[in-house]
Amino acid sequence: YDLSRLRTGIMAGSPCPIETMKRVVSKMHLSEITIAYGMTETSPVSFQSSTTDPLDKRTTTVGRIQPHLEVKIVDALGNIVPVGETGELCTRGYS
Repeated sequence: YDLSRLRTGIMAGSPCPIETMKRVVSKMHLSEITIAYGMTETSPVSFQSSTTDPLDKRTTTVGRIQPHLEVKIVDALGNIVPVGETGELCTRGYS
């Protein structure tokens, strides 16, 4: 297939190693590809990286929260956990 006119797309469903992302950018011409993260229950994207984010940031984070959504990560008691801690992701908004 001739993919020379492609420039953007979304990678989602599971983590994408940076080497895979580099190959997609190079071989498919997707210089503006982004990473999206969400859950089926939230229809489905809650977070997405930006086309201007460096490639390493696109592959090591879930990006930024989408507009009109709120999220928090809580422990088993429902308390918000500090940044970097494990917990349950709670999402609220139009989705």
